[in-house]
Amino acid sequence: MQRILLSVMTLALAVTIGCSQNRAGNNNTGGSASGSGSDTTAASNDNANGTSGSNAGTSSAKLSDSEKQLLQNIAAADKAEVQAGQLAQSNAASQKVKDFGQKLVDDHTQNSQQLQQLAQQKGVQLNDEVKPEDKAAADKLQSMKGAQFDKAFMQHEKQDHAKLLSQLKQQQDQIQDPDLKSFVSQTISAVQQHLDMTQGTKASSTSPSGQ
Repeated sequence: MQRILLSVMTLALAVTIGCSQNRAGNNNTGGSASGSGSDTTAASNDNANGTSGSNAGTSSAKLSDSEKQLLQNIAAADKAEVQAGQLAQSNAASQKVKDFGQKLVDDHTQNSQQLQQLAQQKGVQLNDEVKPEDKAAADKLQSMKGAQFDKAFMQHEKQDHAKLLSQLKQQQDQIQDPDLKSFVSQTISAVQQHLDMTQGTKASSTSPSGQ
C-alpha cells in the first residue's frame, strides 16, 4: 500500500514539473517572437528612412551646354532691356514711351529674378553682361532726346524683341529640361507682349486669354 502511494506521489510530482517547464518554454518562445518582430520593424523603418534620405538628397538634373548658353543669353537680354527702359524714363518726350520703358524695367526685372532662381537650382553661374551690339545701341540712344529719341527707341525695341522672340522660339523645341522649358515659354509670352506694344497692339495682359 505504501509503495502504491509513493508511486502516485512521484508521478504527480513529475507531471507538475513537466507543466512548469512547458509554461517557461512557451514564455521564452513568445518573447523571442516578439523581439524578432520588433527587430524586423526597426530594420524596416531604418531602411525606409535611408531610402527617403537618399531621395531627398537627389539633386536637380543638370542642363546641357546649349541650355546653359540659352540661360546666359536671356540673362544678357533682360539686363539690356532693363537699362533701355531706364533710359526711356529720362530721354523720352512721350508719356506713352516712358510708360513702355517702365514696363520693360518691371517685366524684365521680374524675369531676371526668376531666371536667377532657376540658374541657382540648376547649378549655373550666370554672366549677365550686356552684349556688345546692345551696348552700342544704348550708347547711340543715350545721345538722343525728345521726339528723336522716341522714334529711335521704339524702332530699336521693335527690332530687338522680334530678334529675341525668333531665337527663343527656334530653341524652344530643343529644350529637354522641363523647368527651363516652362521658363522659356513664359519669357516668350512676355517678349511677344512687348513686341505687340511696339507695333501699337494692346498688351496681352490687358485681355484675358479666354476672350
